[in-house]
Amino acid sequence: MFNKILYGVVTLILVVVIYISSLLGIIYERQAILLEQLIDESIEERDFTKYIKYSSLYYNELTPTTINDHDDYLVTYFQTVETNREGKTISQLIVFVMANNEVTMSDTEKNEADQTRMEVWSGTNKVYSTKDDDIYKDFAISWGLKEQSFYYYNFLIEDNQFDVKLFDYTGFVIEIASIDTPVVDLSDEDAIRDAGFLTSYTVDEIEVMLKIEDHVWKIYLYIGIFMVIDIAFAFFIFRKKSA
Repeated sequence: MFNKILYGVVTLILVVVIYISSLLGIIYERQAILLEQLIDESIEERDFTKYIKYSSLYYNELTPTTINDHDDYLVTYFQTVETNREGKTISQLIVFVMANNEVTMSDTEKNEADQTRMEVWSGTNKVYSTKDDDIYKDFAISWGLKEQSFYYYNFLIEDNQFDVKLFDYTGFVIEIASIDTPVVDLSDEDAIRDAGFLTSYTVDEIEVMLKIEDHVWKIYLYIGIFMVIDIAFAFFIFRKKSA
């Protein structure tokens, strides 16, 4: 009798483990699918607002003063408020670049000839360049245009006024943008909203978009398969012991 009780307890624990691991697997899968869907919609609509709303807490589309002498590219600037991996609330500049016309781009992920980059300047001082950033420096950034029709940069905002210079594959200046962001206390949500930021998707909105409930049946299927195998195994073991 003790062995049967122990077997039942172990079975119950395994059912719980299967339920939790299956649910987490479905959530991760749905998150990946939703992210891909939002990216596809952003490319089709040439508007990355939905993607930004999914990946941030608050956002604000910027309309900086820009200098350029062509319209080969569509450049969109967002300022976001989000939580980093350490749980700290930060503000970032996100810059999306798409081509309006036929432009030169890299055919491969790595290409030393690719001069595509973003530089951030404070007055006459260059404070940042993707060429010096480990995230970007080993990759041909313009390859993003070939691979997925866009590429983007993200930059941690520490000063509220700075200039952004964008360069294409040949090193030609795409445009220069003068950024002037509001000074805001990132720990105060009311101050963030008062500064003109919009609220991104809420947890409830994301849950609706993920449609987890439409895929819960998979969990019951996995548990059902396990229970059939488990009962058959238990029948074999305890019948053998009673023989």
